[in-house]
Amino acid sequence: MKTSSLLESIRRKAFYLMMCVTLAAGFASCSTEEVTEDDDITGLYIGGSEETGETKIKISQNSSGYTFYCLYEDWSSANSRLNVPTVEWNGTFTNIPSDIIKNSKGEEIGRIEFTKSSEYIQAEFTSYIDPKGTYKARKGGEMADLLSK
Repeated sequence: MKTSSLLESIRRKAFYLMMCVTLAAGFASCSTEEVTEDDDITGLYIGGSEETGETKIKISQNSSGYTFYCLYEDWSSANSRLNVPTVEWNGTFTNIPSDIIKNSKGEEIGRIEFTKSSEYIQAEFTSYIDPKGTYKARKGGEMADLLSK
């Protein structure tokens, strides 16, 4: 009787151990990496959702680093598709994977940070000016497949 309850306890603990190992392996496969100078960060990044709005970030290379353009369409406050409030940010930065973005007057308007996975590169822009917030968009993966068609 004690042997069967001991075996049942061992089986239960082995089951939970295997479940934890499986979950850990799943989380590890979804991890992101730091973007390096070898990665091509230029191009169009698209993000957002139907509820919150659309974020488009365009990165181009210039002689001193990179130019930054971000357009955010705030669908959540729109009363129709014809009246969508938009916000635009323009600036430059020099360092990757993260840097401060400055406008044409040299004022800090936000921070950009790049991360990558095996399928995409993500740009995360944190605005220091109104409307303050964090805006995320991706280049590559399924979105790139849809846009190329």
